Amino acid sequence: MDSLYNINDRGVPNIPLLVAYLLIPEGLLEVVFFVGVPWVIEIKISKKIESRNFYDSKHWSVKHKDRKQFESQIVKQLLLNYSHKERQAAQKRVKRSVTIHSQRSRLLDYTNLVGGCKQLEDALVSLGLLVDDKPAWVEDLKVTQATGKPYFTEIIIE
Repeated sequence: MDSLYNINDRGVPNIPLLVAYLLIPEGLLEVVFFVGVPWVIEIKISKKIESRNFYDSKHWSVKHKDRKQFESQIVKQLLLNYSHKERQAAQKRVKRSVTIHSQRSRLLDYTNLVGGCKQLEDALVSLGLLVDDKPAWVEDLKVTQATGKPYFTEIIIE
């Protein structure tokens, strides 16, 4: 074996968990057991994140409708891009890091952008990709934005 690292089908290097050497009649056999790098789910959707100011004056049903739209687009991307096994692994009850990137026509005040992510976070919890949106279950939340076309929202869960 040339290297202790191999590349899985997603192009992510696997890390050796255990290396064992067995003595067999033909010589020494190296057996390497790999554990994958913690999985990463990357989802790009067309639904934009609204400003917190937008949601402050809205009825709860508007917020609910937006959460459902996020859920619908996320599920479509999961079904298109990830196997059943990967989707099951994504629903394990572990602490996660979440990065949300919004590409939009104009930049928002940072606190309005973060506040506007609430519906998206609730959608991730509803789909089981996050156990809860409490700090006990979200290790790190990064929210970034940029201007440009096409407009999109990208979610990276690690």
